[in-house]
Amino acid sequence: VPELNNPILEHGVFSEPKQFEAWIRFSNGFNRPQADKDKDARGMAIKVMGVPGEKLLKAEMHEQTQDFVMLNNPTFFLPNVKEYAKFIRYQAEGSQFGFFFNDFSWDIFKWHFQDLFLGTKILKKAPKSLLDEQYHSLTAYRLGMDNFMKFSAKSCDSNKNIAINRNKENFLRTELEEQLKAGDACFDFMVQVQNPQKNMPIEDTRVLWETKDSPFISVARIEIPQQSFNTELQNQFCENLSFTPWHATSDLEPVGGLNRLRKFVYTETSRFRHGKNDVERH
Repeated sequence: VPELNNPILEHGVFSEPKQFEAWIRFSNGFNRPQADKDKDARGMAIKVMGVPGEKLLKAEMHEQTQDFVMLNNPTFFLPNVKEYAKFIRYQAEGSQFGFFFNDFSWDIFKWHFQDLFLGTKILKKAPKSLLDEQYHSLTAYRLGMDNFMKFSAKSCDSNKNIAINRNKENFLRTELEEQLKAGDACFDFMVQVQNPQKNMPIEDTRVLWETKDSPFISVARIEIPQQSFNTELQNQFCENLSFTPWHATSDLEPVGGLNRLRKFVYTETSRFRHGKNDVERH
């Protein structure tokens, strides 16, 4: 974290110039394993180590870490918790498109055209590399007690792509492995401060916060050193790590209805995965 000289930005892990160690996990968005060639969202989650301060979740109150969870799309496709609950109900019943077409009603004025369009934008073709993407928080967070923000991690121009066989099922993992064997990689971690005079809502996560209304400001450099990560022990450790937007200090608290819903979704997902793996949560 560099010296920012901007009181608006200096909160939480951004409050003073300091170097932190961190764990980073890249992931697909689909809830079951599938080939990398299939359209999907790609995620980047960061667990920063050595972060002081009381955390928001009671069970993790005294842990000295901070999580940042991102997706490679700047907006979500649903506006609020009510619509999200409807969407999940259709998904649970096995209807992938029932929500968007209002139970396949003939009344097209009740169809969710905008939500469908935004949903298809989230499902992207596989990138050249997971280290060649920009990842976004999607939802808003506090930045101190007086401001709100979104954050993003943008790959450095110096990151190089490795030519690999993209016909393989897990070619993104192979490319990541080969690229990090060959050298370092980095991301710029940036913050976009809400301008309350512009159309930058907290509750409707479909609305893009335009950079012309508030540009991204670089607050940190993420440096990923050259390494060989594909070992049984490392893969097991990665599988058992837990990330949640709510593993944070109060001055970087997630805000908005969808974030409040995510508090329970992430907690229960983590509990299920660790129970299935028969390991303690960490």
